[in-house]
Amino acid sequence: MKTNLEKLEKCQTKLSVVVEPEEWKNAQQKEFKKLADQTTVPGFRKGHAPENLVKTKVNHAEVLRRAADAMIDVAYKNAIKEHQLKPYYQPELNIVKMDDDQFEFDITFIGAPTVKLGGYKDIEVKKDKVSVSDEDVQTKIDDLIQKNAELEIVEDGILESGNTAVIDFEGFIDGVPFEGGKAENFSLEIGSNTFVPGFEEQLIGMKSNEESDIKITFPQNYVENLSGKEATFKVKLHEIKRKVLPTLNDEFVKEVDIKDVNTVDELKEHFKKEIQERKENEASEKQLQELIQLISEKAEFEVSDKMIEEEAGYMIDNFKARVEQNGLKYEDYLKMTNTDEAKLLQQAKDEAMKSLRQLFVLNEIGLVENITVSDEEVDEELKKMADLYHMNLDELKKNIKDRIGQFKNDLRNNKIVKFLKENNKLS
Repeated sequence: MKTNLEKLEKCQTKLSVVVEPEEWKNAQQKEFKKLADQTTVPGFRKGHAPENLVKTKVNHAEVLRRAADAMIDVAYKNAIKEHQLKPYYQPELNIVKMDDDQFEFDITFIGAPTVKLGGYKDIEVKKDKVSVSDEDVQTKIDDLIQKNAELEIVEDGILESGNTAVIDFEGFIDGVPFEGGKAENFSLEIGSNTFVPGFEEQLIGMKSNEESDIKITFPQNYVENLSGKEATFKVKLHEIKRKVLPTLNDEFVKEVDIKDVNTVDELKEHFKKEIQERKENEASEKQLQELIQLISEKAEFEVSDKMIEEEAGYMIDNFKARVEQNGLKYEDYLKMTNTDEAKLLQQAKDEAMKSLRQLFVLNEIGLVENITVSDEEVDEELKKMADLYHMNLDELKKNIKDRIGQFKNDLRNNKIVKFLKENNKLS
C-alpha cells in the first residue's frame, strides 16, 4: 500500500492511497472466502463447495465493496496513528480507481485549525448602562393583570373587538371543504389577528347563536395549497365573552401570591428589581461576547469551508425543527414570512463562522494557559446537579454517560471565560 500525505489549505489534509496489486488481490480473496463460507451450494456443506461453483453464487460487486472497506479502514487507522491526525468531521472519501486489478482512493481529513493568538489580556470593554423606566414596570403590571383576567358571558349584545368569540366554522374553496379549515367551539379573541386578514373583522357585530358566511382571500404568502385563493367560511357564533380585568390593589397583589410582596408599592419595587437584574445580566453577556469577539478578531487562522457548511447546516436543521414543532412546514414558513432561503443560509454561514472562530480561540487560550478540568471537579459539579434534581450521583452519571465528555468540556469553557473576565478590563 503506497500512501502520500498532502497538506491542503484551511485545515485539510489529503491522504492518497494506491493499493499494491497483490495486496488488492489478497484482500478480495479474503472477503470472497468469508462470503463463500456463508454461501449455500446444493449438494455441498457450507464452506466445502468448489470455488468455481461458489463464484456463481457470490456477488462479485459485494466482494469488491468489502475488500475496499477493509483497505480503507487500514489506511485510515494507520494515517491517524502515524501522522497524529485529529479529524474534526467525518473524513471525505473519494474512490479514484476500483476494478479487479487496481484500487486507488483519497481520504480528505478536516482538522482543527492552528490558531495564532493575538492579545487576549488587558482589553477594555465597557458595559452598557441600564435603567428601568416607569413604563417598563407598568408593562409587567399590565401583563400580570391580563394573565389574571376572567371571561364572563355577554348575555345580550354584539361581538366587539377585544371580546372572545366561541365559534364553529368550516372553510370552503369553490364549494369544497379544505383540510384544516374546520373547528368546533373554537375560542377566538377578536383583534388578536389569529386568523387570516378580514376574518375577525367580519365577525364584529354578530350576536350569540347567529350564523354568517365570511368571505376572505388568503394572502399570497400563505401555505402553498391556499395561497391567493378565495374562500368562504360558514360560521356560527355560540357565545360572546367579555374580558374582565382585576383591579390593581393590595388585595389583588396578595392573591397573585408573589413571595414577600403584599402591596402595590411592593409589587412595583419587585418588578423594578426583576427588570434591573435581567437588563444587567443581558448587558454583562453582551459585554462578554464583545470581548470574545475582539479576541477572536485578533487571532490569525482559517476555518475550513466544510466546517462552516456543516455548522450552518446544523443551525438550519435546528431552526427547521423549531418551526415544525409549531405545526408549520418549513417551506410554508419561508413563504408566509417572505424569507429567502438562500439569504437565511448565508446568515447561518456567517453565524457559523463567528461561532467556530470563537470556539477555536477559546480552546487555544485554554491550551496556552493550561486550563483543565479534573475528574474531581466533574464529580463535584455532578453532585450539585444530583442534589438539585434529588437524584443519586451514580444514577445521574449513568443517565448522562454519553454526555460526560461534553459536560467536562463545558466546565472547561466556563473556566476559560472566567479567566478572561479576570484578566481583562470589564467596566
